[in-house]
Amino acid sequence: KSIIRNPDALSYIIHLKAFNRQTYSLAISSCVMTMAFARFLGLNDSEIRILGTGALLQDVGMIGLPAALLDKPDRLTKAEHKVVQRHARRSTEIVNAIEGIPREALEICLYHHERFDGSGYPEGLRADQIPLMAMITGIVDTYMALVSFRPYRKTATSYEALSELTRLKHTKFLGALVDRFVRHIAIFPVGSFVKLNSGHVGIVVGRNPMHILEPKVMLVLDPAGKRMSEPMTVNFAAERPSRFLKGIKIIGEVVPNDSELELADFFT
Repeated sequence: KSIIRNPDALSYIIHLKAFNRQTYSLAISSCVMTMAFARFLGLNDSEIRILGTGALLQDVGMIGLPAALLDKPDRLTKAEHKVVQRHARRSTEIVNAIEGIPREALEICLYHHERFDGSGYPEGLRADQIPLMAMITGIVDTYMALVSFRPYRKTATSYEALSELTRLKHTKFLGALVDRFVRHIAIFPVGSFVKLNSGHVGIVVGRNPMHILEPKVMLVLDPAGKRMSEPMTVNFAAERPSRFLKGIKIIGEVVPNDSELELADFFT
């Protein structure tokens, strides 16, 4: 709603969609994820709005980059990566020209690629030199990048992405924030596809904060890989599990891109 009330900000989001759909989709996803994480952290509504605005606009500077760089099917060279890094300052310049954008949102645009050990860009800030809101969006942005499709690497599952973030604690990111983010996402986040040892594939539709390995799952594919005519929902954290659940467990995530699964297909 804050973005819609600002036609200038909205126009840049529309330009981003026209320029590169994947970057646009990542901006939307990062915005939603950042706001959800902010609420989990107990931030107030004003702070959540600022974080959402910053996360949504943090990459609008990509508009000024050569489209071939964003669509490149291989990893970027060091020189190409340097060019892409310019988007942080460019995003800040664009957003600074939009009336009514809070200073903290500008800091998100400029500093969301800074890292705790000083290895980030554009200014090489470290530790508490990095604004808290930029640290929060940096964690979310990294997670979203890991679980998003890239033609030159295998898409990470949520578990793999959270494991990588955990590995980067105290070096690239503030450890306490990473721990809270892992708790917020849980091992199997809502909307993720999981495989059971029975061969079924399901979608996580609910989490159990007390038992993160025991979510509520809607089974959508049978062991033969065929779509179930009547999806079945099972709650692994149920106090009185059904006979079906005896011996049944989640053995891992399923990457939608690898299995030609689309979440929207099961909720329309």
